Amino acid sequence: MAEAKNRSGIILFCAVILSLLVYGYVYQVKLMPTGDETIAYLCATGNQGLYEQVNKQGGLYGKISGVEDWQSFFTIKQGAFERIAPDLVQTDLHPPLYFWTLHLVLQYIQP
Repeated sequence: MAEAKNRSGIILFCAVILSLLVYGYVYQVKLMPTGDETIAYLCATGNQGLYEQVNKQGGLYGKISGVEDWQSFFTIKQGAFERIAPDLVQTDLHPPLYFWTLHLVLQYIQP
């Protein structure tokens, strides 16, 4: 019995180390976020609805705009948590639990 616990602990430890190594490799190699990652971040910051409104009006692509215009889509504003589900209903088909969780993580790590 003790041997099985010891073996499972070693397997868990190796899995965690392997996961950290893979994450570190991807972090070093990756240059740009994918489209899915960008949309997930927009949802988690509560700005997907706002982004869609701007996009329907012609968007910011190909126009002269300041960096603060783009950064505004990736900052968490007041009431963002409550906007996640309604924005998803209008613009996406995913359930909001993941984006609510990501929102809480972003609030914790953003300065």
